[in-house]
Amino acid sequence: MVSELPQSLAEEWHAVGTDTDEMEFGVATVTAETTLYERESTRVERADLRLGPGPDRDFEADDGTDGERDDSGGGDIPIRSLFVIDLTSSPSLSSVGLAPEAVLGTAAEKATDLFVGRLEDDGIVVADGNDRAASEFDRGDGTVGRWYTLSVSYPVLTAERKRELEDSAGTETDSETDELDDHNPRIDAETHLAIWPTDDAYRMAGGTVPLRISDDAPAEIVDALEIDAGRDREAILELVRTVGLESAAERDGGRAESDPSGETETETEDSPDEDTRSTPATDESDGDV
Repeated sequence: MVSELPQSLAEEWHAVGTDTDEMEFGVATVTAETTLYERESTRVERADLRLGPGPDRDFEADDGTDGERDDSGGGDIPIRSLFVIDLTSSPSLSSVGLAPEAVLGTAAEKATDLFVGRLEDDGIVVADGNDRAASEFDRGDGTVGRWYTLSVSYPVLTAERKRELEDSAGTETDSETDELDDHNPRIDAETHLAIWPTDDAYRMAGGTVPLRISDDAPAEIVDALEIDAGRDREAILELVRTVGLESAAERDGGRAESDPSGETETETEDSPDEDTRSTPATDESDGDV
């Protein structure tokens, strides 16, 4: 099932596809269904981007291609992307005596590790996890979650490097391959992950923001990728603040219509509004959020 984007983002961002992973959480098995989104302009840019080859993964794409891409286009995760991850637990957390809010810290670490592994499987280099720090944030509806910012880089596959890989297939050692990759051009980026509790599990949302292109990258790569970190961070904030709110409002509206008393809850003075939402601040520079 593809998660629906909030209306404010739906016109510019389009689903790439979905992927499913599992992790063990105590006596429960948690399924993580990830939906990836790409800005329409980046789809055009990606035609000129030769990122490092991606892995062989089962990826349910929305374009009928079963997620298969030419290696010259890199892996599944676009350099500029949004994602929504729906986490479901079997058995439910409540049935085993766990409240999602009470074990948020542990769940956040496990879910973040799972997503970092997903990035690395896609050929993306993630900075040392020891530097990973989480900050608390409020979605604006009173729900408190954890926010992670990861430093990542996408290796750029130059035409020369691609020939080297093809010519030496099966003959290079891992250390020789790593040494070549260390000197490969790259696109530096940051990936934001936010996780918060739902009624009986968790939801994650975030995205990746390209920051800069290394000086040794080919000119066509530099020309192809537009860098606008401030705009992309704002899109991530908008996603985290609003994803799921429209569907929740629809459910509440349906319950109100079926209520024989005809009474509905009204907003109180304590209800948060847009101006009082507390989320990690954005910065127009290339620094961390």
